[in-house]
Amino acid sequence: MEEDIQTNGQPVLPENMSEEERAEIACILARTDRPEIKREKRYPVDFRITFPMFGKKMFLAIIAGQEKRSPERRKIERQQLPLLTPGNLIVFFAMAVLFVVAVAAAGLFFAFFNGSLFVG
Repeated sequence: MEEDIQTNGQPVLPENMSEEERAEIACILARTDRPEIKREKRYPVDFRITFPMFGKKMFLAIIAGQEKRSPERRKIERQQLPLLTPGNLIVFFAMAVLFVVAVAAAGLFFAFFNGSLFVG
């Protein structure tokens, strides 16, 4: 039955539908707030947080899990959502700096408490 309504993961719409009807259906299908998604279908790692920055509400989402997208879909999404954008590069750089600072702070902390910071 699902084959009747989908082709290659895309819904098949009647030919006699208006563009407005098609757009409305596309909006409904694209919605991300789907309460009917069961817990076992969610990602094993699903971290989402909203925080204020520069007077605006910003969000950070980290999700991880088994890849279930088709190679074709991954290729399309990689073209539409490239990794090397100015915003992504800024975030990657900031995360690298924070990582280096955290490692250096941890090294200094352990060196100080082990007494190896001061020779003598």
